[in-house]
Amino acid sequence: QKELEKVAFVDYITGGDNYPAFIRKIKKNPREGYFATLTIGDFSVIQSSCGYKKADELLRKIHTQLKRIMRYGDELGHVNRADFVMFIATDDEAWLDRQIKLLNKYLAELAEAEETPALVAYFGIIKYAKGSDVRELINKSRVALMNVPNNREECYAIYGEKYTKDFLENSKLEKNFEKNIAEKRFEVWYQPKYDPKQKRLVGAEALVRWIQAD
Repeated sequence: QKELEKVAFVDYITGGDNYPAFIRKIKKNPREGYFATLTIGDFSVIQSSCGYKKADELLRKIHTQLKRIMRYGDELGHVNRADFVMFIATDDEAWLDRQIKLLNKYLAELAEAEETPALVAYFGIIKYAKGSDVRELINKSRVALMNVPNNREECYAIYGEKYTKDFLENSKLEKNFEKNIAEKRFEVWYQPKYDPKQKRLVGAEALVRWIQAD
């Protein structure tokens, strides 16, 4: 029975909870707070340049650091290679901001010490209220994660309905992209560049416009 529990609920890389264990714990003891999906940016680069063994060692150290910043009521699960899911039992958004910055400070120091490419954690966050569907909230935190700007100054986003709307609109555009190429709905326009000193045209900027169907 213990071996079955280990296979089912213990993550083989970190030795901590895996995703099913995380879900089980949250459902047993629901609290108010925030769900967060976090990923380590460009982790595939680290796997390619440093090897999978080294990458797994880094994940274990990141997992340990995440456990250190957790408080009573918090939960953590490792989802896959570069992804974790967390529950943070707080309603203090400013505290979240500080902890995320502290974690990324630690990751920068870890990357320097281990002589690896940069390590940056990006978070998608959503507020949790009792009675909400856990898996649906985690999916929405992933939508928020997709909207995190790819820079180190803004490494998290808190979910809003606008994110879902934007995500659906982008998905619709992607689905229609090939069809519109086939139907030749893209046109190239040239915007002239004028040099006021020489008083003449010196070039042009090419712009592609998508002509929508009526």
